[in-house]
Amino acid sequence: MPQLAEQQVDVEVLFTDLEVVLASEKGEPVAKLADSRTLSDPEHLILAMGTSNRDPERDEIPTLRVALSEMAAIENNLSLPSMDFEEFASSADEDSIFRRF
Repeated sequence: MPQLAEQQVDVEVLFTDLEVVLASEKGEPVAKLADSRTLSDPEHLILAMGTSNRDPERDEIPTLRVALSEMAAIENNLSLPSMDFEEFASSADEDSIFRRF
């Protein structure tokens, strides 16, 4: 019988994939996850993951760190759909965090 150490799974990756699938099935344009960085960073940056333009053939999920105060703006604009996820990603700071336009 294999040891537990040999069967370690990256739990954050597993939950990230699960959240994207669930959000996509519910028709939500963005999945949100509070991971270890969210909890340890003083800004509590949410990990946002685009679901609407995701290519199921690729393993990549478009992601972006978002200031909590801006999460509603992203959700609203993606729901309308007046903007797409890539527009928010291109508006991120040099540290790849979307804080505002």
